[in-house]
Amino acid sequence: MCGWIKDLYQRMRINADEYGALEKDFSKIYKSYLRKWSGFAQDLIPTLPIELFAFLAHRDKHFAVLSFLRFRQVIRLMRVSQFFDRWEQELNINILKVRLTKFFVLLLIIIHLFASIWYTIACPLGVCKEGSWATKMGYRGNEPYIFYRYCDTIYWAVATLTSTGYGDIHVYSVPELIFASMVMVFGKLLFGWVLGNIASTLANEESGRVSYEERLAAVKDQMKDMRLNSKLRNRVISYFDYLWARNKGIDQSILFRDAPFCLQTDLGLDVAGEHLQKVALFREADEAFLRALSLMLKPVLFMPNDLIVRQGDVGDEMYFICRGVVEELEVNSHSRVARVLESGEFLDDINLLYDVPRRTSYRGRTHVDVLSLSVHDLKSVLEQYPQVEAQIRRIGKELYYGAPSVRQ
Repeated sequence: MCGWIKDLYQRMRINADEYGALEKDFSKIYKSYLRKWSGFAQDLIPTLPIELFAFLAHRDKHFAVLSFLRFRQVIRLMRVSQFFDRWEQELNINILKVRLTKFFVLLLIIIHLFASIWYTIACPLGVCKEGSWATKMGYRGNEPYIFYRYCDTIYWAVATLTSTGYGDIHVYSVPELIFASMVMVFGKLLFGWVLGNIASTLANEESGRVSYEERLAAVKDQMKDMRLNSKLRNRVISYFDYLWARNKGIDQSILFRDAPFCLQTDLGLDVAGEHLQKVALFREADEAFLRALSLMLKPVLFMPNDLIVRQGDVGDEMYFICRGVVEELEVNSHSRVARVLESGEFLDDINLLYDVPRRTSYRGRTHVDVLSLSVHDLKSVLEQYPQVEAQIRRIGKELYYGAPSVRQ
């Protein structure tokens, strides 16, 4: 009881608003907690020490009266429902597991409640009435022990709720008949509601997959109309399979689009900051420029043996390797490997400044995740940082001006 009184005091002094923010203003707490039935009254009624009235009853009736007086504690079960409602609102959870836990706890509570009522109908105040199901089962005095009585009532509640009804425990009086009928109807509704919610949860979980499969089916139809060869079609299908395995087909570039700009730049810099700082072209750039540039990087996925860059192509992008192993092929070779690049390295930064053909080919040895930066995106950021543009052009001349095939 002391714990509940302490909880009441804390709720009256400190509470949270509908968005979870801490609230200490008493006038707002009064509106959100004290005036609502789901607030103060729901906590106060189970806390009142009315169990003391049980001592006014006859000594033999102390336990039975106490049981009736404590029946009001079922009001606290509403807190269980509120707890699960709040839990379901969280995002970093498995909603199916949460709902299954909720239904299991709810089922246990309902079975216990119906079993208790079923026993009370037959044995009010602990004395079993003649002609009830309890006396037909041989309940006399203190026999059988209370634990075995509880097991009998639990067994009846489960059998009746599920409409199994073996008949070994059945009704003998009108009150028992009415209550058993209500339990059977409630059991049908309860299990229908539980199964409906589980089916709805599973359907919602699969909605993204269904949408992605529809998109893949459209891609297959298009490839069929284009009469692509089977090897190329298998590569495309494998790419879509990997895309689903990695991120469930979600476009990563738009996930944080609705976040505040400062949060977006913090995320971008945390992901790409180390990559950008390794590029010689950006060695003199300040953090503000790198934060803005990090938002321009786009994630791209490559399959094993896919060419990331082909020698001779004129490209306008550079790539940062985030995951996987990349092979740099020898010049004018399609198979011989010159060197191996791993996570944290980059390739073809020269193409950000000069319109030159790719000097060599790069091929993924494993599944490769890269961040690409295009000339167009770089220029859009440099328009806001003209001093950085001058630095980059100066560094570019120092690094690449004498390189073959460079054209200003």
